[in-house]
Amino acid sequence: MGSSYNTYLSYERFYNADSETYMNIAKFDFKEQSLIRRYRVIIPALAYFVSQPISKVYYNVFKDKRDKYDWPLLTGFFLINSLLLSLATVLIYRIMKFKEIGELGCIVGLCIFLTGGRWASFIAGHPTTDSLTIVCIAAIVYGLIASQKILLAAGIILGLLSKESVGFFFSDDFTICQ
Repeated sequence: MGSSYNTYLSYERFYNADSETYMNIAKFDFKEQSLIRRYRVIIPALAYFVSQPISKVYYNVFKDKRDKYDWPLLTGFFLINSLLLSLATVLIYRIMKFKEIGELGCIVGLCIFLTGGRWASFIAGHPTTDSLTIVCIAAIVYGLIASQKILLAAGIILGLLSKESVGFFFSDDFTICQ
């Protein structure tokens, strides 16, 4: 996730319209926000609370040198999303170990997950809620294959609150459940 830091530092709002929505939701401004994103409050709320102590230090250090964006809030999103992607990595590793994949295969798989394409750096480096969705999907899969009911339930509940696409896991075609 090293490239995530560069993505965070080079943040521009025009990269992703969703980012502006989540920045506003983090500030509890729900006016004129996308209807389908208004319920995705977990990550923005966590980012807001993490950004509060950061802002007290940040503005003393930088003194308006980077006033174009709310950098403490962006930092809150960066920290929360990086932490959640790290948790997803642990769950994916546990899934691979449960499926008896060797260490080399696990290392390759995790490297692909963390560096494959631009998505890991984009998800951690921008104000998004996708990191929670990824953790929830990993929790659902691991909960199913390892019979971890609490993890499965948490993945389902938080997953549905993170993004509506988690609902696709409950279709008749979801083969892990069968």
